[in-house]
Amino acid sequence: MPNPPKPSHLKAVQGTERADRKNPREPQPPKGMPPVPENLTTEELIEWGRNCERLQTMGVLSEVDGMALEQLCVVTCEVRRLTLKLRDADTIVVTTTQKEQVEKLNPLWAQLNVARKRQHDLWAAFGLDPSSRTRVHTVQAPGNGNAQATKPPVKQANDYFN
Repeated sequence: MPNPPKPSHLKAVQGTERADRKNPREPQPPKGMPPVPENLTTEELIEWGRNCERLQTMGVLSEVDGMALEQLCVVTCEVRRLTLKLRDADTIVVTTTQKEQVEKLNPLWAQLNVARKRQHDLWAAFGLDPSSRTRVHTVQAPGNGNAQATKPPVKQANDYFN
């Protein structure tokens, strides 16, 4: 299955945006923090605050990202809970069938792997995974000291021969 399309704002930040592939009618949701969902637990609310701060600093959070951000917070807390459960649990569990006892991997591992996959997919959707940042170069903006993302430098032909 191919990778999903990368959001335009991430292409601009990473320097991979091309004018001939740009969608001129792409919706541009307003930047800002989405409303906090009412159904989050205390742990998930803390994660909500952490993620909102990270994403606003990166400049990728918009007011319509609430549902995806909610899922990211829920899944992150689920991964944390499963990890803590597995610290105290046996890796191999013994189950009894009609004829014999069978050793198998603790089912919590499968649940953790599924949750981690969902978490990684959501990280990629927000540009939070390390691989999506490998091509971003930051420089200090003149005057204000804030880092800004720029395009990677373009190599000239003579750069390859020196």
